[in-house]
Amino acid sequence: MAARKTSQIDETRRAAILADIEAGGQSLRAIAEQHGVSKSTVSTYAKAAGIDGGFDRTKTAVATQARVVDLAARRAELKEQLLDDVARLRQRAWDRYGYYERGAEGPEYVELDLPPLREQRDAYAAINTAVGRYLDLEKADQGQGSTEVASFVGNLADALGAAYDALTRTDDGQAADAGP
Repeated sequence: MAARKTSQIDETRRAAILADIEAGGQSLRAIAEQHGVSKSTVSTYAKAAGIDGGFDRTKTAVATQARVVDLAARRAELKEQLLDDVARLRQRAWDRYGYYERGAEGPEYVELDLPPLREQRDAYAAINTAVGRYLDLEKADQGQGSTEVASFVGNLADALGAAYDALTRTDDGQAADAGP
């Protein structure tokens, strides 16, 4: 394997780089750009001089905080959309239901007052999933200390589960046939 060819940096330039590192207040990238060298060269010089972590990270900290805020806003939007999904799915579970069936003279449209139990069960399963994801996002935003919100949404999830159980049981308490 051929040896890697490196360009030599003269002692004056090296001293200027080290002076900027020791002075502090600049990022590694800024020093590298100012002297026309790579970031790894600046980092190597800093380590060789025993200066570790002496670079200004203010911009990095500000960018990180902005990213945290942006992600929190996206989670809030997603939580709102999940609750909208829950409302739409619940409405779908109780709306009139229409479908086409094979008739003597071709397809016939049939409309029911309520969807079949299978459709309602599927809607409530999807509601349960959406509420679970909402709770996950809420925990991420609030940490483990948001017991009030988690309790409310947890109670909502329990109520939805009970409604699902009621939908999938017959009058004698046995599991209903979920088919259409």
